[in-house]
Amino acid sequence: MADTPKRILIVGRDSEDSGRLARLLSNSNSNYQVSVAEDEANALCTIQEGLVDLVITDHDNKSINGIHLTQRVVQSNAKVKVVLVSRLLDLDTYLRVMNEGCYDCVEAPYKVEDVLRVVQCALNRAAGVHSGLN
Repeated sequence: MADTPKRILIVGRDSEDSGRLARLLSNSNSNYQVSVAEDEANALCTIQEGLVDLVITDHDNKSINGIHLTQRVVQSNAKVKVVLVSRLLDLDTYLRVMNEGCYDCVEAPYKVEDVLRVVQCALNRAAGVHSGLN
C-alpha cells in the first residue's frame, strides 16, 4: 500500500521563487504534493481545512510576515510544521522564529540538499505528531 502523499504549502508572493521551490520539491520526491499560496489568508484557509503537513515561507518577504504566519499556523494547527527561508538569518531572528514555533530555518540562497534535508526532517516530525508518537 502506497504512503499518503505529504502535502507541502509554499507561501510567497514571488511566483518565480515559489515556483522554483515547488518544482524542486515535486521533482525530488513523487510522494510530495506541493501547492503555492500567494498570501497569508489563502494559506491559513488551506491549513484550517487540514490540507497541509508542512508550510514553507519567507521570513523577509515584503508582503508576507513569516513570523506572524508561523504564529498563526501554530495557533491554527500545531501539527503543521513551518520552515522559514530567510536572506537575513541572524541569531536573533533564528531564536525568535524558533520561539514562535517554527520547525527550522534555511538561509537563502540555499543549497538544494539543505532544503531537502530540512523538509524531510520536518515531515518526519509531523508524521510522528500525527501518529501520536511525538
